[in-house]
Amino acid sequence: MEDAGKKIELYRSIQYSITLILAASDTFEDAVPKILKILCESLQWCLAEFWIVDRKNHTVRFAEAWHKSSEKISEFVVQSRQIAFSPGEGLPGRVWASGQPCWIGDIGSGSHFPRSKIADTAGFTTAVGFPLVAASAVNVLLESATIEAGWCSAAGFPPRNENEIFGVIVLFGNKPEKPDEELFGIFTIISMQIGQFIKLKQTEETLRRKIDFEKTVARVLLRISGICRICILHGIRG
Repeated sequence: MEDAGKKIELYRSIQYSITLILAASDTFEDAVPKILKILCESLQWCLAEFWIVDRKNHTVRFAEAWHKSSEKISEFVVQSRQIAFSPGEGLPGRVWASGQPCWIGDIGSGSHFPRSKIADTAGFTTAVGFPLVAASAVNVLLESATIEAGWCSAAGFPPRNENEIFGVIVLFGNKPEKPDEELFGIFTIISMQIGQFIKLKQTEETLRRKIDFEKTVARVLLRISGICRICILHGIRG
């Protein structure tokens, strides 16, 4: 029970740290390296990656990473930067297509992990990925209620379609790990936190563009009005 209490306290600390990071960030691009660092260090994984959905090319591509100091891991990251996955391909593609977290307990045991060879060279044995979701306000409220009621588990991540998912976070480790329902729960919360942040920034950007457009229109109308007055004055004088 003591270990379970410590684990829950750790997960709450991670959630709080990510909340602070997002609150201090202007964009998600500013926040993501710090979030990856928090996840790696707090959960004691070796590498955290962020893969972003490229809707134009219908792929998910490598965007950012944080890892422990290691030449082998650095080389793994260099090679991963050149990769993009289609829906269902590789761990990032599988998470994107399913909208569900995915846990791989033994990277080298299956052919469904395209990066298994370079992962083995880097010393990785375990990986987990979870989606980052730009949820609507209604979905956020429903999911919050689900989590509070204790219904969220490894098998009960809220259903998603790939259009709601804007990215995937993947963690790699070098120790045998077992799926952890509480960890999947914190993944859900983190996904909601980031999704709300993205939605807020999108709304702010839309509002900023609207205000800029209205200001531009007002300046144009003012100039036209000034030109008309000058024309009228010239007409009177003529």
